[in-house]
Amino acid sequence: MQQHYDGLRSFLAECDKLGEVKVIRNADWNLEIGALTETACELIDEPPALMFDEIAGYPQGFRVLSIDDRIEKKLASELSAGGHQGIGGVAAWMGWPDDPAYRAREKKYLESEIESMSEALNEMEKSSDRASFRQIQFRE
Repeated sequence: MQQHYDGLRSFLAECDKLGEVKVIRNADWNLEIGALTETACELIDEPPALMFDEIAGYPQGFRVLSIDDRIEKKLASELSAGGHQGIGGVAAWMGWPDDPAYRAREKKYLESEIESMSEALNEMEKSSDRASFRQIQFRE
């Protein structure tokens, strides 16, 4: 049975039911979101999407969804060509906004991000049972 979603909220709700999203509350935007995302991608072979909610210093309702492991895989050949690897390597590869190559790399990153989210949605639509999803337990 193919699932249909009316938007990102219903998709995330279904992902959450299947254990595919780990919600992290009260993380600091400056250091913790990036560090937690990088740590999950480095230490877990297939990490869940990380949903950061109630971000310190931001109004309620502002959230961040991280699926950086998929994006990194899509950019792997370009990253390795520049001697970069891992999530930290993605940032080094992109460079700073005043770098002449930044705009083109930003475009590739955003295309990979959109493709990654589309793939995640398609995977959810193709799966009708809970058993097809890996279950990852985090310590609270």
